[in-house]
Amino acid sequence: MNEIKYYHENMNSKNKHLRKNILNSKEQIYKPSIIQHLQFKKLLFKVNGILSKYKLLYSIPWNVTFIKKEYLIENNFPHTHGDTIYFPSSFFGLGEKIKIDLLIHEKIHVYQRYNPIEYNKLLLNYFDLEIENTVSNHPDKDNIRVNPDVNKLIYSDKGEYRLPILNKNAQDISEVSYQVYNPHDSITKYSKIPVNEHPNETIAYYLTENIIKNNVDDDIIKYL
Repeated sequence: MNEIKYYHENMNSKNKHLRKNILNSKEQIYKPSIIQHLQFKKLLFKVNGILSKYKLLYSIPWNVTFIKKEYLIENNFPHTHGDTIYFPSSFFGLGEKIKIDLLIHEKIHVYQRYNPIEYNKLLLNYFDLEIENTVSNHPDKDNIRVNPDVNKLIYSDKGEYRLPILNKNAQDISEVSYQVYNPHDSITKYSKIPVNEHPNETIAYYLTENIIKNNVDDDIIKYL
């Protein structure tokens, strides 16, 4: 839980206010039923088969915790801290395809955190991104929505980047507008894929989709 404590202690007041609860007690943890546990083990076996060709992704141990959905931890968004993936208990009511997508997506976030050299080579060498700034030095730092799955770096694509800016009277962490800074019309390798709030999210969505389709570029596989 040290990562979670650090995450909340270093959050600005606006982001803290919008989180009704934080994960800080055992009573918030959901214990799957025996049937759910067995179904989940079977699901992980299937996902491992899909990830078997990606050395770093495959080698990361599964460390998954379920949270009671009524606590609205991170607004019930799946997320990670350290090497642990957190899902709301509503995960068990989802269809198999969505579960597989979520497991791969969140495991990619763990990969991003624990393999920073390979991951940053992917961003800088393959997608030609640059490190533009840090969140703490950005003029809009007090209004940027915090996401546990992204790092503190701002990456740009030929100077262009986007940030999730909390709406003026936001009541919820989902109430954001994606502000684009230094926009340009250049067609780049990165701009050709659906761009999200941060490369950590953009790449997680992109890789998940292409891993499922078994359509990952060989020049990307070497980083995974």
